Order: sequence, then C-alpha cells, then structure tokens
Amino acid sequence: ERVEGEMDLADNVAETSVDIRDDSFRILLVQGAASYEFRFLKHLLERATNRDGSRQLVDLVSVLQTGDPRYADQDRAARRLPPVDEQTLEQLDLIILSDCDPQGLGRVLQDRIVELVTGKGTSLIIIAGPNHLPGKLAGTPLESLLPVDPNSVRVSEAALQALSWKLTSLG
Repeated sequence: ERVEGEMDLADNVAETSVDIRDDSFRILLVQGAASYEFRFLKHLLERATNRDGSRQLVDLVSVLQTGDPRYADQDRAARRLPPVDEQTLEQLDLIILSDCDPQGLGRVLQDRIVELVTGKGTSLIIIAGPNHLPGKLAGTPLESLLPVDPNSVRVSEAALQALSWKLTSLG
C-alpha cells in the first residue's frame, strides 16, 4: 500500500519464486585443522532433523585437511579429500570453508567452487581463522568471492594471545 509522501511506487511489489523441496540440504564442510569450533559445527549439522526427528535435514560431507587419514574411516560424514566429481559438486547447496588451506583444495576445485557460487547459486561461507583464511585466498580464484581484500585484513596481536581466566569470589 502507498505510504504518505512515498515518491516511488514501483518498489512496493516484488515477485519471486520459491522452490520447496523435501530432500536434505547438502553441505560440504572443509576445515584446516581440528578445533572445538569445527567439532561443534559438524555435530550441530549432523544432528539437524525435521520436527518429529524422523529425517536428517543435512547431508554433510566433512573434510579435515590436517586430520588423521584414519579419521575418515571412523566417521560416516568424513572424507579424506574434498569431492571433485561433477555429480557431487552439482548437488551441493552450501560450501563452508573454515580456516582451511586453499592450496589443499587444488586449483580445479577452487575454479569449480567459483562456478558453482556465481553460476548455479550454491551458497558459500568462509570462516576466517588464525592459520589460513582469509589471507591465503589472495591470488586464488576464490578471492573474487570475498567481500574484502584479503591482503588488507590484519589480525591484532591481542586476538592471538591466550586468555587467562580469574575466578571471581562467587566462583
């Protein structure tokens, strides 16, 4: 409806289409090294179910770049290497790169991620961390997907310092 003083009426209406599907959300999670954040996110995604708990909402593939290779044998969602086959990549809805080494992804997969995000509409989340991201994305195909210049990102020394805890009188 028109609001008093409104100059442009053309933006009062918008049409969009929504695809509703009844299959799981397909996610690729690539992490550089094991961390509590990785474990929390991985388990959170694995536990996501529909309202009555009868069906998984997330079909997760996780890759831990510097993890023990036998880890992938013990975890149903874990893989030793990120998938590179067309069929698997085309089905992804979301790619999460969490402080991973872009060189460990390889140039072909980096190019393919850019194609999926810009052409197919696959979502991408890049989680910065102290080891690799976003700085090591400079000069890679993935750099074009960043909202910031990775060369200008600086980490303060305070962010890298360990926290020391003191108990209060209440404990």
